[in-house]
Amino acid sequence: MNLQHFHAAMEMAAAAVQRGSYHAALEHYADALTENPESAEAHARLSICLSRMNRRFSAVEEAERALRVDPEYPLGHIALGYAALFTGDVRGARAAVERVRKLEPDGDSAFYLRCDVALAMRNGKELRAAAMALLAQSPEDTFGVCMLSRAAAMEGRGAEAERLAREALRAEPEDSLAHECIGWAFFAQRLFAQAKEAGQSALSLSPDNPSAFLLMAASTLRQRWLTGWFFWFALWATQNSERSFMTAVIIYSGVTMVLGNFLWFYNQSLAFDILNYGAWVVSFAIVVSYLILTRILQNEARNVRLVSDY
Repeated sequence: MNLQHFHAAMEMAAAAVQRGSYHAALEHYADALTENPESAEAHARLSICLSRMNRRFSAVEEAERALRVDPEYPLGHIALGYAALFTGDVRGARAAVERVRKLEPDGDSAFYLRCDVALAMRNGKELRAAAMALLAQSPEDTFGVCMLSRAAAMEGRGAEAERLAREALRAEPEDSLAHECIGWAFFAQRLFAQAKEAGQSALSLSPDNPSAFLLMAASTLRQRWLTGWFFWFALWATQNSERSFMTAVIIYSGVTMVLGNFLWFYNQSLAFDILNYGAWVVSFAIVVSYLILTRILQNEARNVRLVSDY
């Protein structure tokens, strides 16, 4: 094993993650694991990177590999928590928070995960509490300031969210998360063009950032007042886990089938035909809207640039 090569690969992977180039980070982590396949840290950090890229089931596998190497490794439990969160298992993510707090009482990792859990659940009150707890331990942490900004935006306090995001931007002018936060602050104030610019800035700094794409998607929809409604399901699909998506599909299919059988049983053939064709039209519209919105965002993402004069 070449330890020098291993550490160099890990450093390059960390740098790639810092600038949001997750695909490049994957290559460096794979290189590191070639040198040291039993590194719990490499498996855990690879898992977190995969979670950020929405490759959720691979993230679970890597987190479990890290914990097989060292069952008490805090970063391994953090990785498993993120993997659980991005597969829709909120209870598992919260369990990971508590586990890490016991293993590492003075560390910040559990606070980061707690913030991300609250953010995924769109729970502004819990997100604010988690961010305040993080800042109480690390007052200079811009991530905590960004999370306070997101909490304010969720609760409709756009001006406060903007003030906090600007504070984070002054501290870290090229932090993708800070640009994303000011975008959501603009969104809360119905300044959709500026919100979209902020999403593009976040993407210019972090090309693989799915949250920045989500901000651009939401801003694009709100700007298109006539046809924006057509894309709202696509937006919902991009911000939820596979579990939530499959649950919605099963509920939609089940309700349609039950109602169809009810109409057929009572010989309501015309209503049955309307329901049948309507269900196909809705399904087709959903698929088309998702494809169109994805295409629009891909085209816009080709021309991203950093905006700093909001």
